[in-house]
Amino acid sequence: MSNRLVAKKTMEKRKWSERIVENYIYLILCVHPLVFWHYYRDIIDVKYYFFVICSVSLMILLAGYSIGRNFFLRESKKKSTGMQILYRIKKLWKATSFQEKMIVLFMLVTAISTFQSDYFFESFWGNEGRLTGLFLTTIYGICFLIVGRLGKLKERILDAMLLTGNLVCLFGITDYFQLDILGFKENIVSSQIWMFTSTIGNINLYTIFVAMITAIAMILFISEGKDRLAKKAYYYITMVIAMTALLMGQSDNAYLSLIALFGLSPLYLFRYKWGIRGYAIAISSFMTVILAIHWMDILYQDTIKLVIAVEIASKISVFPLIVATCWIVTCLIAWALRKGEAETASPWWRFGWIALICIVIIGVLYVLYDCNIAGNAERYGNFQRYVLLNERWGTNRGFIWSAALEVYGGYPWYRKLVGFGPDTFGLALYHKYLPKMLEFSGEIYDSAHNEYIQYLVTLGAAGLLAYLALIFSSIRRMWKNRTNPYVMAILFALLCYWFQAAVNINQPITGPIVWILWGLGLSACVRKEV
Repeated sequence: MSNRLVAKKTMEKRKWSERIVENYIYLILCVHPLVFWHYYRDIIDVKYYFFVICSVSLMILLAGYSIGRNFFLRESKKKSTGMQILYRIKKLWKATSFQEKMIVLFMLVTAISTFQSDYFFESFWGNEGRLTGLFLTTIYGICFLIVGRLGKLKERILDAMLLTGNLVCLFGITDYFQLDILGFKENIVSSQIWMFTSTIGNINLYTIFVAMITAIAMILFISEGKDRLAKKAYYYITMVIAMTALLMGQSDNAYLSLIALFGLSPLYLFRYKWGIRGYAIAISSFMTVILAIHWMDILYQDTIKLVIAVEIASKISVFPLIVATCWIVTCLIAWALRKGEAETASPWWRFGWIALICIVIIGVLYVLYDCNIAGNAERYGNFQRYVLLNERWGTNRGFIWSAALEVYGGYPWYRKLVGFGPDTFGLALYHKYLPKMLEFSGEIYDSAHNEYIQYLVTLGAAGLLAYLALIFSSIRRMWKNRTNPYVMAILFALLCYWFQAAVNINQPITGPIVWILWGLGLSACVRKEV
């Protein structure tokens, strides 16, 4: 068989595989966020089963297609020898990226942690936590590898995801006004009405998804050229809707994502004049959203619950003037950076922003020192709940984290390495901390509400290091492809998630979206195309 014919058949095989994977990506990024059955009563189970069924179906289709094609179309019926198989495995391993090796290592550590755990069944299924045991983690890893290899980042995929995001956000906005247009909250006790929203559920999980939509829409809006005004308008409208929904979600976790997005995106955007202009528009739009919500709060003050950012803005009498000033400055920046011979901006824009980041970090460290060590917490008034790091910080997260680290410190050496078992955080704390938990808050905690501490306790140092290596190497790899705005949109969406992960939990509601989006971003780095 000629080399040209072999290459043609290989391309045909890849083309069919890519179609299967592309349909799978649409299901996870565009359908999964909208799936529900008995409203909030079983929303985590429904989304879990939807993802598992879609993922297992993907694996079966790809395996069946590959086996069938090799059986019916291969030219040679000769069986491979053991040495040939080993050679192919070795060749495949050399061809894998560092990120692929890290996800394999992460799955391997998860498996070892499961088999050495005192709670094998619970570690395998994760049924004592958020269903993120060995089974779901393995599916995450395999699908991450499949999408990274066979996925193809296309503009229409992100456009479709943003359309789904609009639906989720608009539903969340109606929940803010307590309209409950689909009857999700009919059987929820009044004390928990504000804890659930849209088709995502818990407001913290809703904030994860909406933050990613905000990041993707903002980066694509700013990077889109003037020759496609309709598409640019679509991204802008989506960005404004997502910003509104993010604030109306009533979760303080949103501010971590906003810090990541507005704080780090200039490192990419300020390389270009269009990036500086677009960033100024995004900031002014965000300030306008806060002002608009403030006015709505005044009109519907008996119906809605005040947003923290709006509460702060309402205490500033000149806030409308500040918003107007933002738009004036935006116009001045647009005029000063009007298109000339080159769109590349002066590096001093980035240097100035890096200096500002350093100043802010120093300021934050000083405030934390002044509040927690110097004992001047009273200076910060209502902001004490953010800067006073005690056991009550972050809705008792301070207590959970200190308890988790103490439990980890008491592990034998092998459990320090591979953990107590995936998603067994509650079991790890139960025996030692049950009396303290009940005395402290009357609650039993089954999650660390910090993805990194959760992995440290359940998967040990090896699992956490493999996960962190995967994150930072992925950031580095995607950053190298910063000329591709679609890769950058995914990168900043993931950064929003990774920042929020410091106070959030890993679960099958938003977890599948994160892992598939992650693999899709890396797939474009391999192909260098959209």
